[in-house]
Amino acid sequence: MPAMGGHARLAAPTAGLVAGLTCRRPADLGHVAELRTSDLPWAHAGREAEAAGYPRLAT
Repeated sequence: MPAMGGHARLAAPTAGLVAGLTCRRPADLGHVAELRTSDLPWAHAGREAEAAGYPRLAT
């Protein structure tokens, strides 16, 4: 856990999961909207991360 005000580091597999999701279009992930609003990708990333075994990213 980082100190107050510090930044958490992602392990390489976790960072790869997040990077892979951010490089895909919302429509490719099953979403109707093509708008890249901030909550849509983060909500999807949280669900995918938990399913992939990264529960810390799901929050």
